[in-house]
Amino acid sequence: MNNRRSFLRKLLLSLPAGYVLPSVLSSCETQDDLFPNVNFGGKVIVVGAGAAGLHAAYILHKNGVDVQVLEATNRVGGRIKALDEFTGYPLELGADHVRGTNSVFYDAVRISNFEYYQDRGKTYYQLTGKTIEESEANSNTSFRAATKVIEKLPLYSGPDISLSEYLNKEPLSDETLTLLNSFIANEFGTDLDLLSVAGYNEALAKQTSGNEKIILRRRSFSEVLDLQYSPISSKIRQNTPIKSIDYGSGKVVLTDDANQTYEADKVIVTVPLPILKEGRISFNPALPEEKLLAMDGLGMDGSVKIFMRFGQNFWGDETSTVYPGGIIPVYKAPGWGKRSEFNDDLIFFNNVLVGEANGSAGATLSELGNDAVTFALRDLDDMFNGQATKFLTQSYVMDWSKDTFTKGAYSYPKVGSEGARGILASAIDNKIYFAGEATHTEGHFGTVHGAMETGYRAAYEILKSIS
Repeated sequence: MNNRRSFLRKLLLSLPAGYVLPSVLSSCETQDDLFPNVNFGGKVIVVGAGAAGLHAAYILHKNGVDVQVLEATNRVGGRIKALDEFTGYPLELGADHVRGTNSVFYDAVRISNFEYYQDRGKTYYQLTGKTIEESEANSNTSFRAATKVIEKLPLYSGPDISLSEYLNKEPLSDETLTLLNSFIANEFGTDLDLLSVAGYNEALAKQTSGNEKIILRRRSFSEVLDLQYSPISSKIRQNTPIKSIDYGSGKVVLTDDANQTYEADKVIVTVPLPILKEGRISFNPALPEEKLLAMDGLGMDGSVKIFMRFGQNFWGDETSTVYPGGIIPVYKAPGWGKRSEFNDDLIFFNNVLVGEANGSAGATLSELGNDAVTFALRDLDDMFNGQATKFLTQSYVMDWSKDTFTKGAYSYPKVGSEGARGILASAIDNKIYFAGEATHTEGHFGTVHGAMETGYRAAYEILKSIS
């Protein structure tokens, strides 16, 4: 067994892929001038400056289309956001790694020339009351049982059920279920009783980005976006929450919270799923019933990340991931590998752990606010002999469910959601287009590169319609 990477996570990400993206989707360098002869005198407005919105606007701009981006907040990036001045390097409050090297986001990182590395740190587990390194995990009954379940999941061909229902057919211990919740459900942003088996298997079968986990050494993903999308920086209007979109007449009219209006010929909506579900943007005519049903078929739960800085590293310099077996499913050590391979004078301190909880665990921590740190310390003290409380110097809680214009982590498939993403992604009257990770139909929902690919797809649909 490879003791440099979690076997279960590797297995989770390396199942056979059934779909290959067009090459134009997998490289930032090949996306210019898709339709060089476009002669469009109209205007396109993109609602939302997350990864999907930025990429859509970038593609349209590079193809000569007049485009404007209306962003509700005072920044760009959506669920990409950095925490500065907490330690010796920026910490990622949202997306914290590139999933694989066959993706448009990886290309953006590579083209930026920012230093990056692949996470190959050690993983530790709290099992049967002991903290064990991954090389020892195969001797643990719960770990072996979890491995077998994950190996068997792609073979399931019955009616769609939740992961919880599927697991109820197996004689599994509470400890095994806790492992599976951490490895699968939390990774997908939810709990075992909400995640669809069919949706899970479909996603894994279609993923093509690769198994690598790429991390920036001393820069942030926000800086990657700033660099990649600098050509459209003047096209972005911040602090402009859109409350209504009227597409019933010739032009599409958007109205913001200050009752200012904007006119466009076509609009791309890229806001997170909960914003659409809550009706924060009203549409006239109303959205088709099938699109509303498609939204209901997808979930997006709360997400909390707890950042803790310590006066001393007690988890080991080579450790990148810790599974405690408590209310918080996983801890990551973002400082692993931060020391530069090319500049020995550049030193970063591996002194931070980040607890991540989605689904019901995230909701529980959300209710606690800053007191969520107490739960994290309890986990870590149990694993590391009380050293967490002893050495804690600073903490920060990022609660995405309380972020006004996000309201959660990322989308996941609920039972019976087959086809929902395609319906959500479909355009209305060649005027209203939809993008964002929840509209990704080929397994990369919940990822930055998936969001970017949907931005490309929506921009392509518009370019094709006007060419």
